[in-house]
Amino acid sequence: MKEKNKKLFLLLGINIILLLINIIFISDIPLSASCATQFAEVTPAESENQIKKKIALTFDDGPHEKYTPMLLDGLKERNVSASFFLMGKNAEKYPEIVERMKEEGHVVGNHSYSHVQLNSMKEVEACKEMTKANEVIRKITGETPNYVRPPFGAWSNNLDCITNMIVVLWDVDTLVTRV
Repeated sequence: MKEKNKKLFLLLGINIILLLINIIFISDIPLSASCATQFAEVTPAESENQIKKKIALTFDDGPHEKYTPMLLDGLKERNVSASFFLMGKNAEKYPEIVERMKEEGHVVGNHSYSHVQLNSMKEVEACKEMTKANEVIRKITGETPNYVRPPFGAWSNNLDCITNMIVVLWDVDTLVTRV
């Protein structure tokens, strides 16, 4: 197995383990609950008793020719929906996998075209990255993504080229060791 593939597989495994730890020990979501496929905010009018914890199962950087179909098989077998934030250049390589994501009801979002740190680029260049990824995904799925997950979580509010997209970050970082 190539070194890069080993790293991808390891990161995927770590993501899943941390998600399960979060579900079992931190949240009060029953293990049989399916993952949220839409991202929603709690309104101030909701009381604390009405607020229910939710999780969203998300994957970044794909699709990958070997691992993404295996992942999709597992999700389908368990009737679980997830959100995939795709790099445009990978989506171009594997459009049939992106089509499958869409057909099986998963959310398909933007993760830039080539996985660059958007907030360290000139705004025009960052917008080109996001627009190019949106165009690739739209050509494959027929829809422009509604969600964006910036690589490295690096986002700047002045990236107004894509203000019609909802920025999705995370609250469990798999690259940070937790005690």
